[in-house]
Amino acid sequence: METYSDLPVVNPGAERDVTSQQFSQIRGLFEAALDQPLAERHEWLREECRGDAQLLEAVERLLAADALAEGGLTFSPHGILSASPPEAAPVFASRRIGQYTTLRELGRGGMGVVYLAERADHVFSTPVAIKILRPETRDTGLLRRFDQEREIVARLDHAHIARLLDGGTTEEGLPYAVIEYVDGQPIDVYCDERRTTIADRVALLRTVCGAVQYAHQNLVIHRDLKPSNILVTSAGVVKLLDFGIAKVLDSGSDETLPDQTVGLRPLTLRYASPEQITGGRISTSTDVYSLGVILYELLTGRHPYVTEERHPHHLIRAVCEETPLAPSQAARTASEQRLLRGELDTIVMMALRKEPDRRYSSVDKFSEDLRRHLSGLPVLAQADSAMYRARKFVGRHRAGVAAVGMILLSLAGAVAATTRQARIADGERNRAEEQAAQARLQTERAERQTREAERYRRQAERDAEFANTQLRIADERSREAALEREKADRRARSVQAITSSLLELEARLPDVPGGNEAGRRAAGEAERGLLALRSEGFDALSLSRETAAASELVKRYEARQANITVGTPPGWRFESEQPDQYEHGLDRTFSAKGAVAYVKNRTVAAEGTAALVQELNVSPYIGKRVRVSALLRSNAIDQSGGLLFRIEHPGALRLGNRRNLAMHGTNEWSRRSLVFDVGDSATSLTIGFALSGPGAIWADNFSVEVVDASVPLTHIFPSAPVDTDFDVRKQ
Repeated sequence: METYSDLPVVNPGAERDVTSQQFSQIRGLFEAALDQPLAERHEWLREECRGDAQLLEAVERLLAADALAEGGLTFSPHGILSASPPEAAPVFASRRIGQYTTLRELGRGGMGVVYLAERADHVFSTPVAIKILRPETRDTGLLRRFDQEREIVARLDHAHIARLLDGGTTEEGLPYAVIEYVDGQPIDVYCDERRTTIADRVALLRTVCGAVQYAHQNLVIHRDLKPSNILVTSAGVVKLLDFGIAKVLDSGSDETLPDQTVGLRPLTLRYASPEQITGGRISTSTDVYSLGVILYELLTGRHPYVTEERHPHHLIRAVCEETPLAPSQAARTASEQRLLRGELDTIVMMALRKEPDRRYSSVDKFSEDLRRHLSGLPVLAQADSAMYRARKFVGRHRAGVAAVGMILLSLAGAVAATTRQARIADGERNRAEEQAAQARLQTERAERQTREAERYRRQAERDAEFANTQLRIADERSREAALEREKADRRARSVQAITSSLLELEARLPDVPGGNEAGRRAAGEAERGLLALRSEGFDALSLSRETAAASELVKRYEARQANITVGTPPGWRFESEQPDQYEHGLDRTFSAKGAVAYVKNRTVAAEGTAALVQELNVSPYIGKRVRVSALLRSNAIDQSGGLLFRIEHPGALRLGNRRNLAMHGTNEWSRRSLVFDVGDSATSLTIGFALSGPGAIWADNFSVEVVDASVPLTHIFPSAPVDTDFDVRKQ
């Protein structure tokens, strides 16, 4: 959808005198008419005007202006009262204008109408937009503003500003401008329809900031920045439009002064800064404020100043006097609140400050703070201090603060007098309490002497009772000692039975991952338990035999452990997302094969995947079919294990781990292989073997060879490879 907008323009030069009494009557009828149903409003107004055609016309012009203001267009009531009746507008659709033929109307505003057009001679097929001044708005001031807009756009050559291609005057004497046609959507509609992220919206606004900063560097202030003047194409290209009310900062022009046009202040109220509304000095900070409002809407989906009142003056008061909620407080979801809280809140609120000199001094600094936020760097914006907010509050409520101050002073005096009387009363009370305390001390001394005598008597009775108790305790302990000896005998027999079971378990313990360590610990515990029984005097016929068997098992496990080297073998690399749950190294248990590489779980419930890999020189294999094979052995694999390979291409494009993890349970030595093609652009080739879940896998005698194209593939890559790598942490 194409969007081009202009501000409605009235004829300030035709202003007539309106007395205060007449204006009060007009305003009263205008406000009362707003409360009437739209269908009945005209008839009601005719009755109230009682035949006064001039009064009826003035109120109806204000009602028309109010309807436009609700769409974001604002101008002075005096300008409306002085506007001349519109001329019969010529129709420019399907007409030739200069070198172009109009096709259809794209949109219209208060100053001009925009048409879609193409070259009449069809030399170029690129469509353009032609903006023509509306005849009813034609006067010297607006002709000058239209010419100024053409001059401004003509000298702005930027990738994100719609370019002026041509210009001229129609047969009716109306000026027109041929502008680059932008087939796009307003920036807020573009972001909402595509549900772009917070970061993407901030990045998109930074592109807008670049275009606005370029205009500022060319001494041009836009003054009408709003979503409908910022279009984004389907390809994501941003274009800034409509410099109809732009201001040129030229030291030789009166445009550097505040806008003092009688009866007319052209602006879009929803995005206007406080100085635009009040007629203050216009500067680059004016555009910073409008960009802050746009960013606020992009981040929260709502305007900073939400008012249920429909009259424009309520919004004017909010913009000039109220502080909006921070974006995080106005966010639509809890997740957006977390993203906006902090730096984005500070950046937006600094751009929306009422005082121009307290905003960002330039659009470039505003954009730089957004860049620093996106990059995770500290931002330059600082939130309002508590002292500043207090000064502003006092400035807005001087009378109330003065009254509260007087009340507080009165309260302070009353509190001081009350405190003095309370101190006097406290002194008298303290003296009385001291005298009472002396009397209590005398009484307590007498009572203490009486209690001391009683205590000596009771102590003698307790000593006699204690002697009797000790005799009873001695008898009880004798009985308990006999019971403890019986319990110790039962525990000793239980320990012997447990250690005997541990010794028997070794004969049945399979060669599972961790089994060697588990067996060694079991034999050691059995040996220590049996020796402990002997040291405590427990005697049994089988105790010596079992102790000797346990010692022999410990020696056997220690000898077996000497055949294993834990750690990454030379030339290999260990990869796992859970490295603490897996063990890897060299195993010399298989004497016929020498040392072989292995990976096994350390914990019973190991999770994830672990692998030992080697990176090969890919040059001999580029563009060829390759077979990778190795001798593999597995034991108690719960999930899967087997060979793997990985190929990488330029630009960090990874074909991922291609695995043949087809081994399960326990398997004796057998050769397993993978056949695959190595692409012409491959930059690295990695091979190895992997284990998923609990278990153990051994690998030996790896072979990499180029084979004939007739050898069937075991892995075929898709045309657009996807990274299927398991998430590992390299050691």
